[in-house]
Amino acid sequence: MTLPNALKPALFLLVILTMILGGASSPEKGHSFSGGWFFWLNTIVQLIFLIVVIGFFLLEIERLMTCGRDSWPIAEMVYSGVFFVCNIVNIFITANWHGVSTNGTPVAAALASFALAILYALGGVMMYRIWRGIVKAGVTQNPTGSTQPGNIQGMHPGI
Repeated sequence: MTLPNALKPALFLLVILTMILGGASSPEKGHSFSGGWFFWLNTIVQLIFLIVVIGFFLLEIERLMTCGRDSWPIAEMVYSGVFFVCNIVNIFITANWHGVSTNGTPVAAALASFALAILYALGGVMMYRIWRGIVKAGVTQNPTGSTQPGNIQGMHPGI
């Protein structure tokens, strides 16, 4: 378990904490929470997606998610970006709930969403650096070496 893959269990626990805090929030009598459908939709999608990703990584079959290609860094950058944006929206939604809430759990849910957004951004940036390293290594790699014409000292002895 190295970074950024070590972030996945922390993300999973934070998503569960955010769901618990969002569910424990209760509006004042006669009021309702706005944007609750978006909050619940994207947190449930995040939870299901993280369960699948963690399961695939535990079984060491994560290449199935990208159809056997070596494009996992790109896939992780995409879902990290999407979930980052969703959690930024969740921060504002749950912070707005504080005005009509009977307890302080919407603020805690907003802080948990902020932590999720930071971890998704961190994971996406780390995967971007890994992806850039793979691309640069593949482009600059020259398997034949630089042999000058007429220079037999740098040539392979079998030629």
